[in-house]
Amino acid sequence: MNSASINQSVNSIWSIRTGLFRIVATATAFVGRRNITSNWLAAPTILLFCGFYHAASANPVAEIIDAASWDLPIGENVNIFLLRGWYQSNGTRYNANGSAVFGPSTSEYIALPSFAHFFFYDALPKVEFYWEVFQPAVDVEPPDHAQSVSGLGDPLINLSAYVRPMPNLLLGLENLTSIPVGNGNLTSHRFEIYPHIIADYKLGKLGFDGTFGAGIFTTQHNGIESVKSGNLYFAETAVRYRLNPTFEPFITNTYQTQNSGTALLNNAYIPRNHQDDFGGGTKINFSHKRWISFWYYSTIDGKNVGKTNAVYFRFVNIF
Repeated sequence: MNSASINQSVNSIWSIRTGLFRIVATATAFVGRRNITSNWLAAPTILLFCGFYHAASANPVAEIIDAASWDLPIGENVNIFLLRGWYQSNGTRYNANGSAVFGPSTSEYIALPSFAHFFFYDALPKVEFYWEVFQPAVDVEPPDHAQSVSGLGDPLINLSAYVRPMPNLLLGLENLTSIPVGNGNLTSHRFEIYPHIIADYKLGKLGFDGTFGAGIFTTQHNGIESVKSGNLYFAETAVRYRLNPTFEPFITNTYQTQNSGTALLNNAYIPRNHQDDFGGGTKINFSHKRWISFWYYSTIDGKNVGKTNAVYFRFVNIF
C-alpha cells in the first residue's frame, strides 16, 4: 500500500459514540444518589433518574469526529489501532428557555481505544467496507469532593460501506450499535443504534467533511424505572486546510436535537433538548502511518442540556 493510501486509510475511523456521553451521565447520577451536596447536583440527578441523560450531559454525539475522518481509501486492506479521548469540565447548563445556569463543575475523563479492519471484494471494486470495535473507559469527578465513579462503559460495534463516485468525493453509510454490558454504574441499560450518512469532498488544499444521522433507543430498564427516550438527530460539518505536510487545521460545527421522552413508571414527560456547538483544532502528522489530532468544542446555544467545554484527541497507528 502506498503512503498516500495509508494516510487516507487511517483518517477513516468514525469516532463518536453517544452511548459514552450517556455513560458519563449515568455515572454522575450514581454519584448524586450517594452524595447530593447541593441543589445544583440534586436537580440533574433527579432528571437522570428518569433517564433524561441529555439534560445532564454535554458533548453532542458527533463531536468525537475530527475534520478528516471521512477521507477514506478504496481498494485497500488495512488494520488500524486508534486511541480517542476527551476531557470535559463545566458546571454550566441551559434551561428550557435557553438561559445559562451556573453551578459547580464536574470533570469527565474518557478514553476510547478501538480496532478497525478495512477490506474490499474484487466483485465490488468501487466499494470499501470496514468494521470497528470500541471499549470505553470512564472516570467522572463530581464537585465538592464527592466520590468519583470509574470503570468500563458499554462496548460499541460499527459497520460501514462507502463509495467514491468521483476521486475527490466520498459517500457512505454506517451503523453504530451500543451493547449494554458495561459496568453496573456506567452502562446505559439499553441497546442504542446510530445509523448515519458520511460525506467528504476535497478541493485543492481544502476539505469538507459531513456526518448526518439519528439515534434510536430501546426502552431503558434500570431497577424499577423504565424510560422511553425520544429519537436523536445530529449533524456534524467541518472545513479543513492542508497547511503543509505536518499541519492540517480545521473548524467544525455540531448540532444535535432529541425528541421528548417518557418515564414509564409515572408517565412523566421528559422535554426535548437541543445543542449547537462550535470548535476547531489541527491534525499533526508524524509519518504516513502515525499521527494525532487535537480539537476543542464549546456550546454556543442550547436548551435542557449541559454546556460543552471539552478538549478531544485522536491518535492513529497502522501496524
